[in-house]
Amino acid sequence: EEFQRLGAKLEHMLFAEPGLTSKQEQPRNVKVKLVQHPEGGELDVEVSAAATMGEVLAAAAEALGRPEMLQKGRLVRKQGGAFIGFGKDEHLGRRRRLMLMGIDLKEGVGPSADDDDDDQAKDSSIEAAATDASSQVAMRLSVEEGLALQKDLLQGFS
Repeated sequence: EEFQRLGAKLEHMLFAEPGLTSKQEQPRNVKVKLVQHPEGGELDVEVSAAATMGEVLAAAAEALGRPEMLQKGRLVRKQGGAFIGFGKDEHLGRRRRLMLMGIDLKEGVGPSADDDDDDQAKDSSIEAAATDASSQVAMRLSVEEGLALQKDLLQGFS
């Protein structure tokens, strides 16, 4: 319990929206830019400043009329040579630009016949990047990378 309490406090300190207090019931809406990786398509969505990554993804799926985004789409961040996925329950915090993988933003409504092949190729490239990153014995981290790693570890063990 203590670990989870400290983890929640750490997440709040690192990613809480400035100016928001627990007494405020209706946080303001913010615009979030989703950038597709590696193709580079972009989509702006508007969500609550207190939104989770799952809610950001749901807003994108609704904006495009593509419900498959909820299953195939992944919001990620680049860390070292790998892409690390955000948890669906992870809070947006101060982030206003996110990378999206697993879905083509330039594509029309509905899945295409090539989606499964594209997803398999992207999944294997993610696994290869993760393998390359995990094979390094020692690496230097910036303060931001260290905090992101600490947050990921905290979330993984809570």
